[in-house]
Amino acid sequence: MVSSQADRHLHPCTVDYKQALELARTTNATLMEAELAEEVSQILEQLGHYQTAAVFFRRGTQLQRRVLAADVEKLIAVIEIRHKIEQDAREKEIYRIRNVQLANALSELQEKTDALKQHTKNSNSSKFSP
Repeated sequence: MVSSQADRHLHPCTVDYKQALELARTTNATLMEAELAEEVSQILEQLGHYQTAAVFFRRGTQLQRRVLAADVEKLIAVIEIRHKIEQDAREKEIYRIRNVQLANALSELQEKTDALKQHTKNSNSSKFSP
């Protein structure tokens, strides 16, 4: 950053920007800090302070990359959560369908068992009838 001694030789608005940058840094407003650093870089470049402008430009670029990386991480986390929710919903539907199939099979088996019992009972009754 620009030193206090150098501040006196710079355009007054750059001093205001430096204060705004400090406020953005202390409040963790990273994107705002990146934008301010880029603006300071442009002002310093117009004033002919190329080395200091390059420092602010690099800082702004670094902060923008950090914000972008954090945004990408958040997006990936959201996508992973959505995928997990969709996967769980599909599995739940598969279990529901399988449960219906098993209930139908059990019902069919029970009907056949009852029919077999009835048939056996009828067969046994007819054997003992004169």
